[in-house]
Amino acid sequence: MGEKIYTQEELDLYIRFPDRLTGEQKSAIEIYLRKNMLAAEYVALQRKMYAELDKDIQQPPTKSDFERADTLLRKRQFLLPSLGLTRPGKKDFLTSPFEIIAERRAPLPVRFIRYAGIHPVKTGSFAVAAMVAIVLAFNMFSPRLDSNPMYAKVINNVLMVYNKEGAKLWTKPAVGTPDYGMNDDFASGHMRPFLIADVDGDGINEVLTNLYNEKYLGQATTNTLTCYSNAGTERWHFALAADLSGIEKGRMHAEQTEIYDFAVVPGYGLKKPMIFVAFGYPNAYPSCIAEIDPVQKKEVQLYWHVGEIQKLFASDVDGDRKKELLFTGINNFENAVFVAALDPDSISGPTSVSFTGFMDGRRAQELFYCLFPPTSLCLDLRAVKYNGIGDMEPLEGEDFVKIATTEDDGWSAMNGIFYTLNKRLEVVSVVPGSGFQKKYSEALQSGKYNLEPLTAEYYNKLKHNVRWWDGEKFVNYPTFNKKSSKHLVLP
Repeated sequence: MGEKIYTQEELDLYIRFPDRLTGEQKSAIEIYLRKNMLAAEYVALQRKMYAELDKDIQQPPTKSDFERADTLLRKRQFLLPSLGLTRPGKKDFLTSPFEIIAERRAPLPVRFIRYAGIHPVKTGSFAVAAMVAIVLAFNMFSPRLDSNPMYAKVINNVLMVYNKEGAKLWTKPAVGTPDYGMNDDFASGHMRPFLIADVDGDGINEVLTNLYNEKYLGQATTNTLTCYSNAGTERWHFALAADLSGIEKGRMHAEQTEIYDFAVVPGYGLKKPMIFVAFGYPNAYPSCIAEIDPVQKKEVQLYWHVGEIQKLFASDVDGDRKKELLFTGINNFENAVFVAALDPDSISGPTSVSFTGFMDGRRAQELFYCLFPPTSLCLDLRAVKYNGIGDMEPLEGEDFVKIATTEDDGWSAMNGIFYTLNKRLEVVSVVPGSGFQKKYSEALQSGKYNLEPLTAEYYNKLKHNVRWWDGEKFVNYPTFNKKSSKHLVLP
């Protein structure tokens, strides 16, 4: 059986009458809300509306309330006093119970009517008159739909796009694309099929997609990024043209490149937003980050890396309230997971951290570059002696970024180590996944491997194994790249 989907009526019961639910039922709904952004937003909006109404209904009537009542009473009869059809006086109108008669034409007035039915109104607050006015207004005019995309998901081979209120705006076919929600953005096991962002700086969001079923010139592509307007019409598509095959002979395993991820760095002042795409050949290296200009149909900047770049985010690295490029993946020269950042205005060239003939010419200088070497469990159990990236999530506040490595062939984050870096690039947390602890204990008990016990000292060693690039070499202390364009220093 699939996961239970809660109806609006069930969520309303949870919001208004939680005492009617058992502890188990409430816990199940709370778990559901943590996984379902649309449902969580609906619950938050409903609670806010009810809280505001509860507050307003406790206020005494004001002079403007009486004036509004007088205006409404001159119009057609929309109020039925509970004791008869006698037309009430102005003061009685504000202090007597009544019912609101309205067509079920829009969600908002329906919610107000439900609220009035649940809570008999006997006060002359502004909320009473406001409730009537809102119902009248919604019956006179059709509600205007907010057409700005804010949330999307792929379910059963269909991309569905919603506004902030949870109303569906439009859909697109996504045949072959796995089910995906925006909460999956941090997991490397899910290739991001869409991104909602303002790509032109006009304040209205567009939807960037890399759906598996997109076809241009009669050929299915994995290297084409498509932009849809807020109305769901195609604005442009961009096929990446950079050829990676000549850089590492014999490493190409596919006829065309594949998009791994994409990000939009917001504009500021007169500067327009910038669009970046991470791509490469499946199961091969090198990979690349490209800044694209979809209007001129060209790649503006290209950054080359020795190993797959799996996740790409716009994130404020240096605290200047402007976004940089934060990305993660695997460094094939160092056989380790990495996290790094680039100044979006200066990404051109090969990575600064590789040597032995990767590429010639001027190198791109990352703002910082951090390596997370494989654990002893990974080196003992895996056929290939490097770890992988399970998750990466930019954080707010003092903590900067959290990543999860994978340390076995299962490629699950729960079978790896969770690291957290703060704004000073210090490792402030090293936590094992539950799967890692289980597999490590099994390997230790088998006696086949020379493993030390899982103690605080073991995790402390992992912390001290993390390395940072200082511009010339990897060191065992936190530092920015001293050769980067921004010349960042630690506080």
